[in-house]
Amino acid sequence: MTNKKSVSYLLAYFVFQTGSFTAITFIATWYNHSFGLSLANISTAIIAIGAGNLAGSLFGSHIVKRFGLQKTFKTELTILVILYLVLLLVHHFWVAEVLLTIIYVNNGFIFPLFMTTLQSTVENARSTISSLSNAVMYLGETIAGIVGGVLFEQFAGFSGIAVFAAVMIALSLLLYYQAGAFKKVDN
Repeated sequence: MTNKKSVSYLLAYFVFQTGSFTAITFIATWYNHSFGLSLANISTAIIAIGAGNLAGSLFGSHIVKRFGLQKTFKTELTILVILYLVLLLVHHFWVAEVLLTIIYVNNGFIFPLFMTTLQSTVENARSTISSLSNAVMYLGETIAGIVGGVLFEQFAGFSGIAVFAAVMIALSLLLYYQAGAFKKVDN
């Protein structure tokens, strides 16, 4: 690809997805190891987190209408960094569940913003950028599984994974900032 903005946004998206998928991939393991939840209870807990993600996706457009794309995008990334760092303080299942549901409501808010931002970098190749974003997401998911497994074994509870997710999302925020994603576009 010769479109530098598209490449920059795809890199930032990859970094975000690597951090985000590291967290989602190991929530069930954390719930089992730290809180002793059964498979059935973990499944129910994950459904609640997924419902949060769905709610965020359905209602996120209202936030964008009110505050604008760039401000909402930057704020949501920042909120996710903070929320993942707050996870370091969590030692009770229900607190973890509520906090992770809030995190995934925010993920639901932000996902359409990723797609809008990525597709805004091209005029005639939206299907190509969509395909590339899927490839980048799955690459991030693959790396997340590898890195997350190591982090889960090396650090207590979810701490290594939460810090990694926060750092990767912060790095994604920085990459988007450097690529100009948060500059207001004049019409």
